[in-house]
Amino acid sequence: MLNTDSTAMRNLSKALREQDDSGSIDRCTVGSYRCQEPPIKAHAIPRSALKLTARSNKVYATNANPPATPIEFFHQDPLSERSIEQFSVGKWTCRHHDRMFDPIDSRDIDVRDRRNLFLIVYRTTLRLTQFALRAVGRVVSTMIDPGTPIPEGIGVSDVEHMTRFAIESTPAVASLLLAKVRLDTFLRTNEYHRLDYRVVAWETRPAMASLGIQWDNGNPVWVVVLPQTHRQVFISACFEGFGAAHPFDGSPEGKIHGSGDVDDERTKRINISVLKSAADLAIHPAVYEGLEDHQALRLQAYLGSRSISPPTDVLDLPNLLRR
Repeated sequence: MLNTDSTAMRNLSKALREQDDSGSIDRCTVGSYRCQEPPIKAHAIPRSALKLTARSNKVYATNANPPATPIEFFHQDPLSERSIEQFSVGKWTCRHHDRMFDPIDSRDIDVRDRRNLFLIVYRTTLRLTQFALRAVGRVVSTMIDPGTPIPEGIGVSDVEHMTRFAIESTPAVASLLLAKVRLDTFLRTNEYHRLDYRVVAWETRPAMASLGIQWDNGNPVWVVVLPQTHRQVFISACFEGFGAAHPFDGSPEGKIHGSGDVDDERTKRINISVLKSAADLAIHPAVYEGLEDHQALRLQAYLGSRSISPPTDVLDLPNLLRR
């Protein structure tokens, strides 16, 4: 059971009521929503890292913004060519608090430093909280209101899918908000060790970047892929005591493996875990364009179905970690 901070939850409720039409909360969300400063536009996945997976500043990526309408919820390309300037971007921190993320806005992050690992998890949570509140609160909740007419272009079966999505995702969103409250406390008390981390790195040309979260019996497991100079870094984290929930083996020390290991069974497991959990996913154009037609179609169909049905048939998905 996650401990809650009643002041933090009251601040959150007030912040949610102040959301603007774009779904952004018009205040800094760092530290239990106490900061009153306006948020600035920032990247959750560092722009410097995204450039390593880009060609002419373009990547093949999932939609970087939560759907604004029910139509967008069902009718958007799950993976298409996008500019890195508009990918994994949002407003969740003020200029002052954004400076604390400087150590992880680098092409060469020290992943042996637990504070850096914590900051990666924390910023991922800020991004996902904003994303989830928009998707569920502004789109799904509206659609399942009996008094809301069904928009043109949305069928009855779509509404049924969305209702099921709302029922299944609302507890996860609530758990995410509670997890953020707990992370706020760790940030304030410098208790970065209160998370259990796994880090694996490969010497290779970066092929993807992603961030997301998956749930193990109601407990969050953060999964992040960060491109770095001449390597890719895979990070998973969970609250201490739930280490068995990690999707792959690794060590807090972040051992760097040789390039010959990129195709081993571990990377295949990581690839599946990333595709199942990624909210933001960017793939180097050479990797996506190198897929066979049936692989690209399979990948698009899988990513497009995640919002309305549980992930299935993951074993035949292409391994996107090679470049």
